[in-house]
Amino acid sequence: MSKANFMIGVATGAVIGSLVTWIITKKEYERRNQEDVESVKTSLKEYYEGKYKEEIEEEFENKNAKEIASESSNNLDTKLLKQFQW
Repeated sequence: MSKANFMIGVATGAVIGSLVTWIITKKEYERRNQEDVESVKTSLKEYYEGKYKEEIEEEFENKNAKEIASESSNNLDTKLLKQFQW
């Protein structure tokens, strides 16, 4: 009996140890992954905000507001019409 109890104890310890290790590593890697995702989101947001901000400023420097508004409405109309073409 003592040999069987020893084997059951070792197997139980291995299972419990594996589960604890899996839970700890899962939480750690989820935390790291979330940090990486947030870092990429922040970097891309800053990049695109800066890029589009520069484009918008250049567009307003070169054109007046009426020209920009008329181009925007013309582009919108053609996009809508293209959706309904067969």
